[in-house]
Amino acid sequence: MADKVVETTKKRIASMPLFVSDGLKFYTKALLKSYGKLVAFPKTLRRGRPRKPKLVPDDDLTGISH
Repeated sequence: MADKVVETTKKRIASMPLFVSDGLKFYTKALLKSYGKLVAFPKTLRRGRPRKPKLVPDDDLTGISH
């Protein structure tokens, strides 16, 4: 449901909106899906499985949690 709320808001608002929530953890993942960016890690040339890309907040996305 959090994904749906964030996606609907993103479609209706052109700029970065202000999200205020009750602190439900699902909103963090939903906001990262819509407003985050995927960061790939460089190859280390070491043995083992390479690190998977990580979804991180966009530079415009800031959070204040209490």
